[in-house]
Amino acid sequence: MNKLLISVCVPILEQEYDMHIPINKKVGTVRRVIVDAISEMSGGYLVNKENLKLYDRKSGVCYDNDTMVKDSDIHNGTKMLLL
Repeated sequence: MNKLLISVCVPILEQEYDMHIPINKKVGTVRRVIVDAISEMSGGYLVNKENLKLYDRKSGVCYDNDTMVKDSDIHNGTKMLLL
């Protein structure tokens, strides 16, 4: 099982996206992939892409970009915010 299914809410777009992320990558790498995918899916409406961060939707805690996904509390069904 190398991937997790997560849900990413993007308040600025008023949209939510389900996506699979690899567990063997750093959160920062996964964040860039998520931001690029959402930017493409939204037709380029996602702005300030470099400043966006991933947060746990339940606790509000910002995910550390240097942590490996498998070493974080991210699991199947995790709900995130992209702000």
